[in-house]
Amino acid sequence: MSSITSLACDGIKSMDQNQWLELAASAYKDAGFAAKTIEIITTWEQKFTDVELFRNNAVFRINGEHILKLFGTESQRHFNIERAALQTLTPAFPAPRLVASGTLGDQPYIIMTEIPGKTLQDTWAELSSAELKTVASEIGTQTALLHQQPHDRLADVESQFGGREQVITLEATHRALEIRANERFSTHHKDELLDFLHGKGKTFLDVPPVFTHADLSHAHIYIVQSENEPAVSGWIDWGEAMLGPPEWDIAFHWFWTFSQHSDTMRACLDTYYQDMPRPDQLARHCFATHLYTFSMNEVWDYFDAPVADSESIVRAMVAHLFPKHVFGPPD
Repeated sequence: MSSITSLACDGIKSMDQNQWLELAASAYKDAGFAAKTIEIITTWEQKFTDVELFRNNAVFRINGEHILKLFGTESQRHFNIERAALQTLTPAFPAPRLVASGTLGDQPYIIMTEIPGKTLQDTWAELSSAELKTVASEIGTQTALLHQQPHDRLADVESQFGGREQVITLEATHRALEIRANERFSTHHKDELLDFLHGKGKTFLDVPPVFTHADLSHAHIYIVQSENEPAVSGWIDWGEAMLGPPEWDIAFHWFWTFSQHSDTMRACLDTYYQDMPRPDQLARHCFATHLYTFSMNEVWDYFDAPVADSESIVRAMVAHLFPKHVFGPPD
């Protein structure tokens, strides 16, 4: 192991910019390429706490055409998931193309093509209402295409590193702790939520799994101008991809891609369900499945509606978080 690789594994906090650049150049060379220019997009210590350092990644732009992602030494699952996802996604789906992958010392890396444009987060304010609906419609069509992608490679990785069953078990434990600790809920409402979490809510997960991104947001979808119209140029960050219910991605779109903007979400749903019927109880499907994602711990605060102790807290949360005018009735 080179000294710079050893330093990255043993003392990430102590690395300066030149050492990060040397590490990136070493990984790029390991894949058989020569780095002429390297731009640091982010490194571990810029994003995460000490506890999470070795489970995350550093990202570099190299030669103005490739993205190098270096994974922390405890991020084998994310590395293998992202590599499997990029290997699986068909050319028709807008995503980075895998250029190379490998391991430098103890650190896995992926080299991929760069997606052009700016994130939806950075372009949102620049787009008109009509343009936002156009983009949302395209995202809906692409989400439907994503959910039709093959399962084989992702299933192989999940069999080794864990998949939805392990995630559901882990997140159910987290949700139970959050529910019990939430001082806004009465004892009666806590009991109802826990019963739903461990009972009826889980039944909404019993559907044929699809290929999901499972970490969608306006920071992970890129936009370009094409013939004076905005168009989606690509989706990035596939390290959380998983075989699971389609509503995982739909709910993520609602909260994080479209920031609960009703018109754009409706446009997305219209094209997503263009060639298939909407499921009964879509709102409840989205609420139930989202309970078992890491994002839910941030969603509790979105619910601020008063609920009498005699009323159903589950119904109230479904109606508030996934409103009828977008997702249909809460029952």
